[in-house]
Amino acid sequence: MVDTQHVESKKQVLVIGGSGQVASIAIPQYCNDFAITAMLRREEKAEEAREHGATPLVQDVTELSADEWAELIGQFDVVVWTAGNGGRAGAEVTYAVDRDAALECIAGLEKVQDAVGKHKAPKFIMVSYMGSLENETDDDGAWLAYVESKKTVDKRLIASDLRFVILAPTLLTLEPATGVKLTENSTKFAGEHTSRELVGQVIFELAGRENLPDEDFIAFHDGNDAVSSI
Repeated sequence: MVDTQHVESKKQVLVIGGSGQVASIAIPQYCNDFAITAMLRREEKAEEAREHGATPLVQDVTELSADEWAELIGQFDVVVWTAGNGGRAGAEVTYAVDRDAALECIAGLEKVQDAVGKHKAPKFIMVSYMGSLENETDDDGAWLAYVESKKTVDKRLIASDLRFVILAPTLLTLEPATGVKLTENSTKFAGEHTSRELVGQVIFELAGRENLPDEDFIAFHDGNDAVSSI
């Protein structure tokens, strides 16, 4: 028999980029504690999401307006942005996903907040990277698109009145998580490594809290401290 009261009491979490490596590692670990919806671009990833314990939502993030985002995300307690092209498909796609779609999502969150009030609107966890506000590059192609996109989105989020936090991990790996080390959000730590499993642990540690930390960024890499100490 399904414990419906327990199911209904779970926090509703939307993971945008639900088929990415961070999400694919994290969702199976936390699907018993949260009601997770995995937002996916490709239908063929839907069954994988179900196997991981999430409800799949097939939707291309680049096709949603702010109004459509607002209609979609209003039902969730927490919205997590892990989507990103990261320059892999070229500059045009990177700007479309990492900048334009993220900006529309933020505008949609603001519409929800305006309608229901700040403390009833979803909390927002944005996955960025270490030193996003100060990073520069001589590249004039896809990597520049990524650097400028993340910088633009993070600054836009900081300027908002949303309940949000930006996660700033360093170079991501597939190594097992051993703990966390908090740092300042600076490119001087960019050479450190961060387990994708650790990023997932930080996401769901914060998703389970009633209130997000007061600071705009949580910058971190692999370490030995407990994630609960954040």
